[in-house]
Amino acid sequence: GKLTDDNLANLADYKHLEELGLSKCAQMTGKSFAILSTSLKKLNFNNCDQFPDDDLTNLAHLEHLEELNLSHCQQI
Repeated sequence: GKLTDDNLANLADYKHLEELGLSKCAQMTGKSFAILSTSLKKLNFNNCDQFPDDDLTNLAHLEHLEELNLSHCQQI
């Protein structure tokens, strides 16, 4: 199956998640960033083409984030 924003919402219950790496998620937008655990330290969403700049504000709550990879995301 293809990963979508709705599928990513299932990760909201993982409160101690520190690393998340997903790539080539053509069906996902940056809106799903808002539900990610605040404990995340590393986030890799390379080659995800549906993340516009506006959706990056949904990362603001990730106060422990040390590493972010959004390479090859065409809309950023």
